Amino acid sequence: MLSAYVMKGRFQAVAAATVFALLSLVLPPLTILSSAIVALVTLRKGRTEGFIVVAIAAIAGVVLGEFSAGVPYYAVTYFLIQWLPIWLAATLLRETGSPLKAISFLAFLGAAAIVLFYLFVDSPAEEWTAILKTVLEPIVEMGSEVEQGVLLENLEVVSHYMSGIVVMSSLASLALALFLGRWWQANLYNPGGFGQELLALRMPKNIAIFTLVVIVFSLLGLGFLSELAGNVALPMLVLYLIAGVSVLHLMLSASKARRFLLMGMYLMLFIIPHILPPIILVGFADTWLDLRKYIRVENNS
Repeated sequence: MLSAYVMKGRFQAVAAATVFALLSLVLPPLTILSSAIVALVTLRKGRTEGFIVVAIAAIAGVVLGEFSAGVPYYAVTYFLIQWLPIWLAATLLRETGSPLKAISFLAFLGAAAIVLFYLFVDSPAEEWTAILKTVLEPIVEMGSEVEQGVLLENLEVVSHYMSGIVVMSSLASLALALFLGRWWQANLYNPGGFGQELLALRMPKNIAIFTLVVIVFSLLGLGFLSELAGNVALPMLVLYLIAGVSVLHLMLSASKARRFLLMGMYLMLFIIPHILPPIILVGFADTWLDLRKYIRVENNS
């Protein structure tokens, strides 16, 4: 088992984190495993050991990246975007015992990154448009003139919210990595503990009010301010997606067919994006209504 291997020692943890980070160049989802390894080490052995593993892995990544893929700075970027945030979140989780505080920290960290990006970049939308056109140029050239026009028009719209989309995706990846690291820790040292923490996730009213205010500003048509608010709202909504999933998981756990239903729910999360808004609304509703008190579970899943 990967988690048991990582816990054997520092070398094993560094090797696993580095290898999965480099492999994520080819298969991006492996980013979650690399970050989860950092989370596990930090949760179990403390922030000092966790940072040592991150630092050595970053140095190893620079060296291996140069000789194997010609991308020496990939490890530095990885350190700043993945390993450092997950180390901070895992440290907070270890010291407070609160997954809610850890993921909220990640969300506000992402929101702060968006604000800084908008403060220091003259026209974020134009920057993203240029990047998207470069990345999607082969696809654009394959279409007819009409299709190219429609695609470019859509790129112009999406570019205004790419900052939020990128941070939202990173937050989702980091949250999954943090939960995976916590699950590994529970399986190794406290069986059943992770499930109790996950099912108790409920967002506080102050964060809900902040999120709603940001959403309102994004809809007011205030130009730069509304665009910034719209981007900041996206990572905040991830918190309510997680809270909604927690409520639905508990609700489905009350069913005799809970294994089938839970499997179906998590599968749909990845293949049917249209179900995400209703789940987010469940997360918001739980903040005010405490939906868990209406759910009776005979055997927790």
